[in-house]
Amino acid sequence: MTDNHIRRERRRKAEKEKTLQSMRAALPVYTLEEIRHLRLPFHEAMLKNLEDSGYVNTSGYIQQLFDIQHDIRESAGATSQVYSRPQLMYSKAELTDVCDGLVKVEDYHNAGDYGLECEHVLQMGVKFAFSCKEWWWLGEQLLLHALSSSTHYSHLIGHKYEALSNYSYGKFLIESYHDYDTAMKYLEVARRLSIDEQWTIRTLFPADADVLFLKVNYLIYTCLIRKVEILMKTDVIEAGKIALIAKTRASEACYPEGEITALMLKGMCDLSLNDTKNALATFTKSFYIQSKLGSQKGLCESRIHLAVAYLLDGDPELSLNTLLMLKESAEEYDLPFYLAQAYRHLGEYFLNNGEAVKATPLLVEAMKIFLERHHTKESEQVRNLQAISAGLGQIPQYIDVLSRSHEPEYMNKLIDWKDLRKPFTEDDESSIISETLSAEQVLRKSTQCLKDPVKSKSTDTECGLDKIKKSVTINSTPRVMESKNSSNDEEDEETPE
Repeated sequence: MTDNHIRRERRRKAEKEKTLQSMRAALPVYTLEEIRHLRLPFHEAMLKNLEDSGYVNTSGYIQQLFDIQHDIRESAGATSQVYSRPQLMYSKAELTDVCDGLVKVEDYHNAGDYGLECEHVLQMGVKFAFSCKEWWWLGEQLLLHALSSSTHYSHLIGHKYEALSNYSYGKFLIESYHDYDTAMKYLEVARRLSIDEQWTIRTLFPADADVLFLKVNYLIYTCLIRKVEILMKTDVIEAGKIALIAKTRASEACYPEGEITALMLKGMCDLSLNDTKNALATFTKSFYIQSKLGSQKGLCESRIHLAVAYLLDGDPELSLNTLLMLKESAEEYDLPFYLAQAYRHLGEYFLNNGEAVKATPLLVEAMKIFLERHHTKESEQVRNLQAISAGLGQIPQYIDVLSRSHEPEYMNKLIDWKDLRKPFTEDDESSIISETLSAEQVLRKSTQCLKDPVKSKSTDTECGLDKIKKSVTINSTPRVMESKNSSNDEEDEETPE
């Protein structure tokens, strides 16, 4: 009995040992790296493994990235949007992507293949800067790293990657920081390096196969145009000079729409300087380019500028004819915004000419179209002009009363009008209505009867005003027609579609 018990115990122990051995054999064998990943935070284990593998530079650079993001978060504050964005050290997918990419970069560097090193860093920078909204700061650091490396090794690998790095970082500054002045410095370097070169940006921006030189000039053009729009408020002469440079850059970028915009701004600068001859030449060039492109909206825009320039140059007949052509073109191609602009400027023309009776229905028609199309700003501008026109149109009816106000009867009428808002005569309103013309009637009657608002000042309104100058203080009426584009009265507003 005892012997059997002993044998059973021995068999049981042997089977147990065998089971333990098989279980031990089935357990995974972890390397030191895997143990670190199990026991340490992911980013700490990664840095340790990189150092053990000999990638000291990669480990040090990733640690710098951690420190940079920490400083950005601290400077922004805990309540900022930047602070709530993901951190690189806790983002396993992005950190692995960066680590693998930098390991390749260090391998290329150790092998002396500096061209591939610069290309790979630049591709990583473009990816994070332009395709990953949350990681723009990481993209910026990689772009700066690519810029530094490509400049340092340019004597060995040429200037291609230096030019691409300058272009990419300039583009990043424009899109992310809106820092146009700093971007211009990098873009000018890229332009200088890419002259007469056929380098493309397809490897960085697969959707864009254009030559680098064209893309650089386009971005420079956008920076210059913005500078022109700002300088037009303070230094018109300098703005005109920069507009010509912008036109050249647009031409080098094969961007005719940009040439037109630059020419328009140059012409507006010339008008501000009363240089109507150059303004007409500039607007005519713009009109010619628009006609080649077949852009009806662009042609309407050019006609507005030409009409203003003709008027300021002392040729009201050409100004009126240009506005009539603008109206016909807007009607033919169903461009209601520009049709309203035509009515507006025609109204301004007649108002400027002292013919308020003709101006009022045109301005009313313009305001009607603007309101229908929900162009609030333009409708308010025209409303003000229409009020001025309506007031001037009624002045001749009251000149007699004002000029005879020294008589008691007429003085009483003035007092009643001021205190009780009584009309001067009972038939005031009916006479106004009877004299009102439609916009089309005004245009038909006025086609053959042109007046020069610069040379001819013997209008009924002005004659009446001369009679009462002694009793009423009157300021000289400013020119109503503006030299700025009516569809772009403010620098940051685009022409509505």
